[in-house]
Amino acid sequence: MREKNREFRPRAVPTLVASVLFGVLLSLGFWQLDRAAQKAALHETFLERGRAPPVDLASDAAVVDAGAMIWKRANLRGRYDPTVIYLLDNQVHAGQAGYLVYGAFVLDGAEARVLVSRGWVPAGTDRAAPPVVVTPSDALALEGLAKPVPRTPVLRETPPEMLAPGVLRVQHIDLTATGAAQGWKLLPYEVRLEGPEAGFVRDWPAPGSGRERHLGYAFQWFALAAVLFVIWLVVNFRRAGPAA
Repeated sequence: MREKNREFRPRAVPTLVASVLFGVLLSLGFWQLDRAAQKAALHETFLERGRAPPVDLASDAAVVDAGAMIWKRANLRGRYDPTVIYLLDNQVHAGQAGYLVYGAFVLDGAEARVLVSRGWVPAGTDRAAPPVVVTPSDALALEGLAKPVPRTPVLRETPPEMLAPGVLRVQHIDLTATGAAQGWKLLPYEVRLEGPEAGFVRDWPAPGSGRERHLGYAFQWFALAAVLFVIWLVVNFRRAGPAA
């Protein structure tokens, strides 16, 4: 291709490098679009299931099916097991380090227990000292949202740390391991409590939120791919030699 006194003469090595980078940038852009679509679908499922009546975990036979329960509202009647609480480490709120507090809830008239996410508490300056968490001892009727346990990246397996009798700090929530260690039959999801409770922060993000961030990332990757393509075109237009 020739334009006035310049002609398009792409060189092999720069073209190969540009092609690889161009493919990578496009792949990253489409990946972000896919992540945005996944979050949109998740948010739609959350809204749809949230409109259904709450499920009674003590009496409904469907509660053992995680696929059927996730993002549904759940009613709990029973008591907290007072012997142990779990502190999920590395949970940041408003720039402050803290824990998500989990308790095992014993359901009235049911064999299984359910792990309840009670909310966020600050960790304090001394990591060896546990936060003060009050566990009610009386019978309770609670309502919350059934959801998967958080997916927290763990670089290496770390056993639970006992900060005080019955207070265990963990790096991730593993329902199977927790049930086996305590001899419990746990339902295959957690229930996240909502509404105010003294001592806890419950500023939960809506499932599927953050789609706009992925769309923004996709635009950035596609923009970089476009810039790379323009640069490749410009640098491969070279001054033409004398006509034969």
